[in-house]
Amino acid sequence: MPDTSFSNSTQPADNARYPLLSNERERQAALDSYHILDTAEEKDFDDLTTLASAICQTPIALVSLVDNDRQWFKSHKGLQAIETPRDFSFCAHAIASSAEIMTVPDATKDVRFADNPLVTGETNITFYAGVPLVNTDGFALGTLCVIDHNTRELSNEQVNSLIIIAKQVTDKLELRRKNLELGVTNERLTLALDAGKLGSYDMDMKTGVLLCNEQCRKNFGLKDNATYNFADLLGIIIPEYREYVEERINSAIMNDTVYQAEYQIVWPDGTKQWINASGKPRYDINGEVTRLVGVTQNITERKELEQRQAEFLGVASHELKTPVTILKANLQLLDRYKSNPSNPNFPRLVDSAIKSMEKINHLVDDLLNMHRYGEGQLRLDKTTFNIAEMLDLCCNHVRVTGNHQLIVKGDLTTQMHADEHRIDQVVVNFVNNAVKYAPDSEEIHLNISRQDGYVKVSVTDFGPGIPADQVPHLFDRYWRSDHSGAKYTGLGLGLYICSEIVKKHKGQIGAASELGTGSVFWFTIPCEDLIE
Repeated sequence: MPDTSFSNSTQPADNARYPLLSNERERQAALDSYHILDTAEEKDFDDLTTLASAICQTPIALVSLVDNDRQWFKSHKGLQAIETPRDFSFCAHAIASSAEIMTVPDATKDVRFADNPLVTGETNITFYAGVPLVNTDGFALGTLCVIDHNTRELSNEQVNSLIIIAKQVTDKLELRRKNLELGVTNERLTLALDAGKLGSYDMDMKTGVLLCNEQCRKNFGLKDNATYNFADLLGIIIPEYREYVEERINSAIMNDTVYQAEYQIVWPDGTKQWINASGKPRYDINGEVTRLVGVTQNITERKELEQRQAEFLGVASHELKTPVTILKANLQLLDRYKSNPSNPNFPRLVDSAIKSMEKINHLVDDLLNMHRYGEGQLRLDKTTFNIAEMLDLCCNHVRVTGNHQLIVKGDLTTQMHADEHRIDQVVVNFVNNAVKYAPDSEEIHLNISRQDGYVKVSVTDFGPGIPADQVPHLFDRYWRSDHSGAKYTGLGLGLYICSEIVKKHKGQIGAASELGTGSVFWFTIPCEDLIE
């Protein structure tokens, strides 16, 4: 007898010849989530319809998926059509049935299908048996059905076999969806790896062979498709990090934890690079480690930034130390004169202390807004002042020590229309470097001259000098130099600031040096910005 029962969750459609499920919208969304409609035929599904047709001894077997207004056949053994309207669909009735299988022994005598074009027309459906394809969420996506042109019934063995095959169809649908989801996940992972420039690797712990993706090979400076193993990795790691890396890996294996390490390597071209590596051990059923799977990242830029940040703090200290020292010296002298405020030095010391506080305020503002120097946002507050007078006052912190004699010479009458605080900052930086890197130079000359439409201010020391190949880099941002065992920290950023200040005044800046003789640091300001 044909199954004519329907679940309580169904109701006849107003304008359709099939029952609609009350959760039809959710069922349709579930079907769409498989992304299978209108896809190419697949052998796995064709094999199952061929098997169903053979077991049930029917000429037609279908994997039918019930869409909004049609039933579409993922596999169609013995039938040319790939879809038919849902109004004529036997499967639309089957998915609404509460039975495990819906059978129609003779459709010509079933009131639901007797006038169906698929029964009365060329398709000539007489017998139908369909097993709903119910997914893990309980939604019936369609059916596995068999069709004959003659009246018949299935044996219990055939019914059971058809139900088992339908379960295989559902499993393949689930597997297909999981593979698609895995593909999407892999694409997202690949995008994340690419965005973060993360390289992935898989190391065989028995052979040491490393399988690396393209980014991983780039991180290690390797050519495409290069064979790589753990011994090669250790070989390019800087010696001082090799034992550390091995210890980190062994600890992760011993404790089944995540391995993580940062170390330096040497690329084939000789450049040093920083690598951040992490990974997780994998074990076999006996608890023996078999693989180490993880990611690598070239963090050289980050390490350089960290170094620059450290140098920035050093320069901040370097730049602030001078006005703070002057302020301290002025306050100490004022303390001596506090019982005698009529002392002629008292007003001068107060003025000097006030100027030192102003310098500190300007420097703090500059250091907190370093980005302005490189973006042309540096603001100038120009006034007219005598250069020689500025030079006499700007480096009192050096004079009070008595270790160096600052000699101002040249055109002592020249006045300048510029930002006095900024020009003072440049000169102080020049003098501080002379004191620091030429400590035995008893005299430091501050010279003022005019030449070729510019006024030139230079600071000369008589110290050990700087190698010629390093001079062109002195004004580069964050540049550091090693010379004769002395670390020239603070030069790069400090002189970079000086360079930006002079450029903002439309001037030029430079240095000249001769080993064993001394160094000259100078800057020029166009005469068009000068007032006679």
